[in-house]
Amino acid sequence: MKKITPIAVFSAAVLAFTACEKKDMAETIKDKADEAKTMVESMTEEAKAVAGEKIDAAKEMAKEKAPGAAAAIEKVAETAKEATNKAADTAKEAGKDAADAVQKKAEDAVAPAPAAPAPEAPKAQ
Repeated sequence: MKKITPIAVFSAAVLAFTACEKKDMAETIKDKADEAKTMVESMTEEAKAVAGEKIDAAKEMAKEKAPGAAAAIEKVAETAKEATNKAADTAKEAGKDAADAVQKKAEDAVAPAPAAPAPEAPKAQ
């Protein structure tokens, strides 16, 4: 019995330390996922702006080359902007969903396991 007590105390300490490490790691993962979401949002907005500028520049150049087709060029440019924005928004949502999934997995990794139901006592006959 004397040998078992220190071993049990040591084992409990190791388990507690491991749980703390797991919790810290999960918090770090969640923080990194939040950073990734923020980065995806800012990069998406930046990409939309750059794409819009490029489309506008191409539109103006096309109008100079073919002034008679200005209305058609305008329509194509607007369609291109809409498609670009939709693609960027889809990418942003996919990035957010991926970060949310990582956060959920990190939370699940440190969440205590649900307790098993207590076995039923044998019924007296």
